[in-house]
Amino acid sequence: MSDELVRLVALAIAQAVVDQKASRATFDIESMTIIDAESNRGWEVLPVAKAALKVIEPPDGVPQ
Repeated sequence: MSDELVRLVALAIAQAVVDQKASRATFDIESMTIIDAESNRGWEVLPVAKAALKVIEPPDGVPQ
């Protein structure tokens, strides 16, 4: 799985979360982290994107 694909999926996930939370969340593109304004907590999006891609991408050697 390419780094570019992971980043694209991460950006899509981040956009969906920020849209859902309206003005209560922001996204820091340098750290690829969503920051919740209410709790001031952040979480990285890249691990979520990698996990999502593992679910939808068949392992090597598996016919598609």
